[in-house]
Amino acid sequence: MIPFIDLEADFLTEEELLFLAGASGNKEQTELPFAFSASGGTGVFTPSKTNNYGTTIDTTDATANRIEVTQIPNTDYAPTSYRNGYVCVIFPSMNTWLADSNVRFEADIEISENPLDATEIDVYINTKLEVHLIASGNHISATFRVAEPSNRDYVEIRCGGCSFTLSNCKLTRIPKTATLLGAVEE
Repeated sequence: MIPFIDLEADFLTEEELLFLAGASGNKEQTELPFAFSASGGTGVFTPSKTNNYGTTIDTTDATANRIEVTQIPNTDYAPTSYRNGYVCVIFPSMNTWLADSNVRFEADIEISENPLDATEIDVYINTKLEVHLIASGNHISATFRVAEPSNRDYVEIRCGGCSFTLSNCKLTRIPKTATLLGAVEE
């Protein structure tokens, strides 16, 4: 509801200041994946179960919010190289949210094979590295903000040569919080 704000008043309430700053009513929003893919693309693309870098996923359907990732490692490259596999988690609202908010990606990961002894799982947003995550944990979380959205509506997770189960993926929009300024002396 839009409050009545008397702009000629001597002072504004905190609620009125927050409303004017655009923070009133902003709540976190969560989106579940639309699909999974072993390859990326731009705009609207058809998700795939395999890529040219040894990655195979058991399904592109995100209804169960769980995939099995099988990776054939490539010892000629660093574990964090895309040549050691990647999967994409597709979120249709991602770039709309990136334009005005911080965004948090979360998922559970259970590594079943780690032949390259990878110590991190990298998360990319719009083809840019956002965070290195420790490969030994079962839950991954990355909060990011991208200044310029692209036409790639997915989070890319580099496999590090590992095979794993990825589940419970979600993207959460975290609205900007207004900063209240103190009184100004004249």
